[in-house]
Amino acid sequence: FMQLTPTTAQIGIPYSGTFTVVNATSVTTVSVPAGLSIAYSPNGLNVIGTVTGTPTGAASNTPITVSATNALTTGCTPTTVTLSAGNLNIVDANACPAPAIISILSPAGMVLNVPYAGTYKVGPATSMANTIFPPGITGVASSPDANGTITVTLSGTPTSAGSFAITLDATNACATGAATTAPGLNASTGIAGGTTVISAAAVNTDFSITVTAPASSTVNVETTITVEVCNLGPNDGSANVAVTLPANFNQTSGQSFPTTATNVIAGTCRTYLITGIFTSAGGANIFASVTANSPAVDNAQGNNTSSIVANVVTTAPPPAACPTASAISLTDCAGDTIKGVVLAAGDTSTTVTYSNCGAGVLVLLAAPNAGCGITKSFTDCYGNTGYGFP
Repeated sequence: FMQLTPTTAQIGIPYSGTFTVVNATSVTTVSVPAGLSIAYSPNGLNVIGTVTGTPTGAASNTPITVSATNALTTGCTPTTVTLSAGNLNIVDANACPAPAIISILSPAGMVLNVPYAGTYKVGPATSMANTIFPPGITGVASSPDANGTITVTLSGTPTSAGSFAITLDATNACATGAATTAPGLNASTGIAGGTTVISAAAVNTDFSITVTAPASSTVNVETTITVEVCNLGPNDGSANVAVTLPANFNQTSGQSFPTTATNVIAGTCRTYLITGIFTSAGGANIFASVTANSPAVDNAQGNNTSSIVANVVTTAPPPAACPTASAISLTDCAGDTIKGVVLAAGDTSTTVTYSNCGAGVLVLLAAPNAGCGITKSFTDCYGNTGYGFP
């Protein structure tokens, strides 16, 4: 007698199994679990029994028995015996689910000759075996946690490009992955851990990023921040670009981030402008980063980030090269010589005295923070208009 296999079935899920009665000419069924039936087919000196159906009722460990007759020997009395084909363990899939993939492999893609690390999870399970991984990749299974979840960690460097299936056999008290047809399981290879694609060899690039801002910005005055992404080669490639702006900066126009710099030709740069206003004074941190996109690989990552602290002030500073007040001579349109002084930064007016105009005086007005090199207009005591040139 060759025992029944597989030995586990689930309530409400179709089952199919076989056993063999040796040296028998006929076999009939004595007992079989509810919902199942047995079909018999001769095979030489043996009879093969095929058990099919969908188990019903409660979970149980139920024997399958048959009556077998041997009448092959001439002159002998036919012998009929009752045999056990073995016990069928019928489990409740809801009360004790079979192992299944809980989370698929992540990240899913691999790149040829580029080190990889990823994980996936299976459960509920008590053990795993016969795991198949892509070439160059190995896996380590953790011990089951309190919920029966096993985490498989994959690592290594792929050695062949192509599409590869990841499979495994998982076992728990109800069923093994190779002995059930529950959703997510493969009856011949165990649990399907997913398919990963190993793409062609990586493309080497060297991306750099630089962020700049004005030496000084004024609160509530529009300013522009510049981000430059360069591909230093040797190959073309694409990259993800991210910029973190300070909380006191309100962007009004320009590039939004994150963004992707696609198909950046080796030896060229992309420039992005960010325009907006600072809402408060002080130091403002700006951070930018660039990351190569697969299959591009950045082997020189020391220039993949850039950061600055923008100086934000409340009002604009005075001109850096404004001269101090000093005596000068001015000439009006009538040819008169006028004595006066150069306006210093911050002065709002000054008085000039005319040599040919008695005690007459004239106030020369200037806007606050007028700066240097701006023509000043005035009217002399004869009603003539003239100009002073500091």
